[in-house]
Amino acid sequence: MFYDLKGEANMAPMVGILYPAVKEKTQKLQLRKWYKEK
Repeated sequence: MFYDLKGEANMAPMVGILYPAVKEKTQKLQLRKWYKEK
């Protein structure tokens, strides 16, 4: 149990950094598609 909590704590910063970056990328791709369709 303790090991799992430690792993979660270590993963949190990575997810916090990666998730917004991925989100931004997908949003940019969607915008690009939207502009092409217009």
